[in-house]
Amino acid sequence: EDKFFQQTLPFIIDSAAAVPRHLQQQPLPLLLNSSPDANLEVDANDCVRLLAAAFLCTYPLRTTSIDRPYCREYTALPSINMDSLLRSAFKPQSKPAHAKVVKT
Repeated sequence: EDKFFQQTLPFIIDSAAAVPRHLQQQPLPLLLNSSPDANLEVDANDCVRLLAAAFLCTYPLRTTSIDRPYCREYTALPSINMDSLLRSAFKPQSKPAHAKVVKT
């Protein structure tokens, strides 16, 4: 318990805090209209940052509101925040998603 609060949680917070700065320098491409065989390469540091932000639920909610029309195209994407992931673990899924991890 002490190790989590003194080492692990501060590491997660620091990693999540680096997401906005890092994505401004090199944004991740969206694969919205890509073929099912499309690839996206993300290095280990990017994975740590993205997962830390998801664990802390820091990604904004997607909306279709009139005052934010630029967000409409993202409403079809699933949420990345861990709270929705954990909630969905207790609901039956109609079609499971699959991801392939390739170690380089």
